[in-house]
Amino acid sequence: MRIIEIAWYRYWDLVQPWMKRRLPWLDRPLMRAFHRYEIWRVSESATRLLGRRWKRSLRRIDIDITYACNLRCNDCNRSVPQALSSTSLTKRDVERFVVDTVASGHDWDLIKLAGGEPTLHPQFLEILDVLRDYRRRHNPRVRIFVNTNGYGDGVKRIIAQIPADIVVDNTAKSGSLQEDFEPFNRAPCDLAEHRRSDYTNGCWITQYCGIGLTPSGYYQCSIAGGIDRVFGLDVGRCTIPVPSDPLHDQMDALCRYCGHFCKQFTPEAQDERLTASWQKAYADWRDRSAKRRRSTAKPTVAAQSETALYTRPPILVTASPMAASAPENILQDSKE
Repeated sequence: MRIIEIAWYRYWDLVQPWMKRRLPWLDRPLMRAFHRYEIWRVSESATRLLGRRWKRSLRRIDIDITYACNLRCNDCNRSVPQALSSTSLTKRDVERFVVDTVASGHDWDLIKLAGGEPTLHPQFLEILDVLRDYRRRHNPRVRIFVNTNGYGDGVKRIIAQIPADIVVDNTAKSGSLQEDFEPFNRAPCDLAEHRRSDYTNGCWITQYCGIGLTPSGYYQCSIAGGIDRVFGLDVGRCTIPVPSDPLHDQMDALCRYCGHFCKQFTPEAQDERLTASWQKAYADWRDRSAKRRRSTAKPTVAAQSETALYTRPPILVTASPMAASAPENILQDSKE
């Protein structure tokens, strides 16, 4: 069974684009047949029979350092066009990640900076230096990647400054229209064909791209962190998940909204790209954002004077579990 799946994905990656252009009469029935298999393979009955299809990665991690982006791509799986946000990780957050990695003895094979467009982060090059220092001191074999859209003169200037020992995955986009993007906002839980799906199966991203670190915490993948940002379920882990934690609770809560859960092979997937769950989630996100803006609006001088005698000094709190700072010497201590 696994051999058949691997063979199909090789076909999908290498042969299907050519088949779609030259032999559409043959390509379409093959696509529909495998779509039916995909739906069955993640069903509750198939999961009980064969086990979960995908496992979360233990050795790879994507770090979404920012949701800022200079493009507004269709089907963006970080919801940048619909839920633009200034939320980001800081250099200090990445230093904390390094401290936790060293303290837990975690041995990464691959660390990738992503977003958003990571090169737009004001501390991007400093964050790269933190990861390079971690590699030099603790894990010489780890590969450090940067995922960039390569779009615009500003982004290209930053790319030119990336050290040669960093792998740059440059998708070289020319605009916001991406014909090969899957319909990310087509939530499986809104579709009748997924009414018996077991979302703890995850998907190929869970296994091959790695877990995700976002401003909301750690997730089974970085896309899940972007979903939680919009839906506000607050299920991110505050520390690096231990190997015995399969993150099934996150998969069950978040994969049901992700268009990547099953590859979208059918023509209907291209027509229905924003299902009811996402429509409601984006509306709720806009409402929450408006309330936050109103609550943080600076009061008038008269209002301040009226309430000054009845209010305590404000207590500063962090907005995400990754925002807590380590003591000034903790990073140095971990290196010695």
